[in-house]
Amino acid sequence: MALIGFERGIARAYTDAYGLSITKLRRSREARLAYHVADYRSRVGLPWQPVDAAALRDDRELAILPVRDDEDWRQPELAAMGC
Repeated sequence: MALIGFERGIARAYTDAYGLSITKLRRSREARLAYHVADYRSRVGLPWQPVDAAALRDDRELAILPVRDDEDWRQPELAAMGC
């Protein structure tokens, strides 16, 4: 489910202005939450800072997924991976 969260939400209006790469957003719920908070604050005119991606943990169940190029954010074929 976490992989779908990026494609159906953030991917439509992704910007790297908040300090988070596509790879990090695909792998971390914490990163997606931080992205949404920074995006909301930016839209309503509140101050925000770029996020330190290294401080955000990857999801445990996604740690086994291969790293994909930042340019390709589509969901991998989980069936081919035995998931």
